[in-house]
Amino acid sequence: MKYLNGVLTIIASCLVLITLAITGLIPSANAKDIKPATITMPINADGSINVRLTNLNTIDVNIEEVDGHSLDDAVPVLFKK
Repeated sequence: MKYLNGVLTIIASCLVLITLAITGLIPSANAKDIKPATITMPINADGSINVRLTNLNTIDVNIEEVDGHSLDDAVPVLFKK
């Protein structure tokens, strides 16, 4: 019986908090609206970009995994609009 009373008390407390939050008596926190950092760059008519390399040293590029996925497996590609 004590266990049931404890569970019902927790449920009732949560319902009271939800009601207070819905009615606006508990102030809500909102994140500040920030604008994403953007840059502009010239794009050719065919959609390509001109690139100029200033450091001609060899760069070792060994990619073993992308976002926790091994390159031996299929790597999911997410398109952002």
